[in-house]
Amino acid sequence: MNLAPVELGSDKVRPVTAELSARVGASDGRLEDARELGAAETLTFQAHQFGALLAGGLMRISGPLTPELVRRGLDWLQDEHPILRAHAVKRGLGFTSSPPYVYRRVYFETRGTEPIPLRSLIDPNPAAGARLLQEELRKPIPAGLLPRMRAVLVRPSENAGTAQLIICVDHTVADASSAMLSMRQLLEFFADPEGVPPPRGRQLRLAPALDTVLPKRSNGGRPYEPIIRLPVARLPKADVRTAVERRSFDKTETEFIKSQVKSHQTTLHGIVAAAILKAIHQRFGLTDMTCLSSVDLRRQCKPPVPIETFGCYIDLLRTRHRIDQPIWALSRDVAFKLITALARDHAGASVLKRPSLKMIWTETLPMLKNRYRGDGLILTTAGETNLGRQSGPFVLEEMSGMVSQETIGAGVFGMAFERLGELEFSLCYAPHCLAGSDAAAIADSAAASLRHLPVDSN
Repeated sequence: MNLAPVELGSDKVRPVTAELSARVGASDGRLEDARELGAAETLTFQAHQFGALLAGGLMRISGPLTPELVRRGLDWLQDEHPILRAHAVKRGLGFTSSPPYVYRRVYFETRGTEPIPLRSLIDPNPAAGARLLQEELRKPIPAGLLPRMRAVLVRPSENAGTAQLIICVDHTVADASSAMLSMRQLLEFFADPEGVPPPRGRQLRLAPALDTVLPKRSNGGRPYEPIIRLPVARLPKADVRTAVERRSFDKTETEFIKSQVKSHQTTLHGIVAAAILKAIHQRFGLTDMTCLSSVDLRRQCKPPVPIETFGCYIDLLRTRHRIDQPIWALSRDVAFKLITALARDHAGASVLKRPSLKMIWTETLPMLKNRYRGDGLILTTAGETNLGRQSGPFVLEEMSGMVSQETIGAGVFGMAFERLGELEFSLCYAPHCLAGSDAAAIADSAAASLRHLPVDSN
């Protein structure tokens, strides 16, 4: 997913968002709006209720950031994006032709939604932000009047010149594109709170659910492919949390990787996935692995959903690969199978759908035996974040992201993005299922592969 630059003081965001609103149902001026969650949203919401798919970001910011300024920024952000003014309410029953056949229907409603919760803490420990992020990832946002986002500001003292801002959001309402957009817009607001235009979210309807604007997905009728998992270490459950291994590449290294990707006719997503899969092969000796890749579907919707639309407009597609082959061959295999799945068998490859009887029969026992672990790798690539370093008197010193893995998750959940021309990837994992030494070894091996990519055609 490539993110276009967004400037709050320009006309780059609102006209396209207003255009989408006009196409899917022009606003009639009402301040309240409601719609039922789509099928994919319902599944991610249900997973969130069990503690999965809670995304969190941490920004370490230098400058005079106060709780009052953050409060104003969150209020502006909530009024700018209709989905952040909505809360989730369960109402009535729905029926499907697949298990569990009956489910609670869930609606987004804007009437009565409370402000985005903000906690402000004083803690001189430099690691306080990382600790609080992990704590936040353990607490799903309940249904009710709360919006699907919350924030924590932690400062070492009242008059400190640095702060750490933690944003947590239900994946049901935000994908990587939306998460980066929200951070950019908050930083722009902090830089010039009086100069930003008035928010226009109250004049826009809730953006449509993906299912309602996505054309019918292709279905090649391929048989169900069982999940391939990493070996579960079965470490003590006392260490139930989400941990992360991060590796960064400077501009020179990043340019080398991107030039080689172009030369070998593959994609950045493909080569990052290949490096991680090769590391899994090296660490565990596995020869095959299933991989889930996130795909942004905004441009495939009818009408196309602008990239700046805040919401969750992705699908997760499963592909299977031989991971003992040369890295460039594996990279092209990942890219080709992902494109092919999207074009020819989108319905079969998608995992954001209600489980079939075949899947339930095949996966229930392995999921229980493996502490609710799924595919060995989930990978999302977010392209360039367009998060600058300087925003008025504030400097974004560091940013990082995590997706909760402790309850349900993958072997490793990978996220790759670029910031100011530098590539970074993160591997989130559950330490009670995957030993920290194994996660570090996978990250080290993958980073080494990317730094020393072969320049031949293999």
